[in-house]
Amino acid sequence: MAKHSQGDTPDPAFKIDSANWRRIEKAYGASLPPNVQESIVRATEAFLFLQSFERTAEPLAKVKVILRSSRQSCHSVFQRAVRGPLVFFRRGGLCAPFDRQ
Repeated sequence: MAKHSQGDTPDPAFKIDSANWRRIEKAYGASLPPNVQESIVRATEAFLFLQSFERTAEPLAKVKVILRSSRQSCHSVFQRAVRGPLVFFRRGGLCAPFDRQ
C-alpha cells in the first residue's frame, strides 16, 4: 500500500480484476502468467507512489539554489577540516593534520 504524499492516509491497493486482465491480455496478444501479472502490479504501484513526489516537486530554480547552498556549505566544511586543528584518520590510525606553511 502506497502512502499518500500529502498525509498519512494510505492509497487503496492497486488491483486489476479478472475482466481487466482479459482486456490487457487481449491487447497484448497472449496470456500473462501469474508471476508476470504480479510484476506488472508491483511496477504500477511503484510508479503511482513515485509520481506523487514528481507532482509535488520543488521548482527547478529552487532546487538549483538548494544545491548551490549545499555545495558551498560542503566546501566550507572541507576548508575548515583541512586548515583547522582537527585530527584525521588514516589506515594506520590517527594522525595530526598536515602543515600548510
